[in-house]
Amino acid sequence: AVPVPALLFLGLAPPAGATTLYTCNSSALSAAVASFNTATSNQTITLKSGCVYSPSSTLVVTNHLHHLTIYGNSSTISGENLIRVFEVSAGANLTLTKVVVSQGNTLSSGGGGAGVLNNGTLTLNSSIVTGNSSDDQSPGGGILSTGSLAVNASWITGNTANDRGVGGIWADGGSVTISNSVIANNVGTTGVGGGGLAVTTGNVWVTNSTLANNVADQSAGGAGIYVG
Repeated sequence: AVPVPALLFLGLAPPAGATTLYTCNSSALSAAVASFNTATSNQTITLKSGCVYSPSSTLVVTNHLHHLTIYGNSSTISGENLIRVFEVSAGANLTLTKVVVSQGNTLSSGGGGAGVLNNGTLTLNSSIVTGNSSDDQSPGGGILSTGSLAVNASWITGNTANDRGVGGIWADGGSVTISNSVIANNVGTTGVGGGGLAVTTGNVWVTNSTLANNVADQSAGGAGIYVG
């Protein structure tokens, strides 16, 4: 198996003027995202290093006019296997830098994109999406994207779609750009190809990246990448 890195890539620092969370308070993170949704300028939220944030409900980004960046300091935002972690609404714009998105789960609520459901613009920089599980009959254990998705120097690993889905990334419309990244150890089952990455409509570009040890239903094929 391809191991998950112990440390994320170095060299990215939060911008000056960011909203900084000085504790591991999950409610404070939820409040900061909610505050951004009515903000009148671009904003950055900086997480405290070494934390696991476990919000009680999905972090939904709805501001269509401004851009939110979450600088994670390698901290984790977890759904605790109870909720989807992030949702980006159509027209909204979210960047995750040095963030671990884990244990998102839509088995009770339904739908794909247990880690992130992206209907807007999502950028991952030096981040990890891991250990997320989507609902049966729903694609994208890690990420379901119908908008614009850019994955830079990041890992999509160990995600599962439990029935009829793609474990890593499912792109259904829009565009996907993956560079200098790893998509590995993801599992998609029952009738749909692309354990790591599936693109049903839209455009995809993959450069300088590794796809390894992904698993798809034998009848569908395309364990690494499925386009169709």
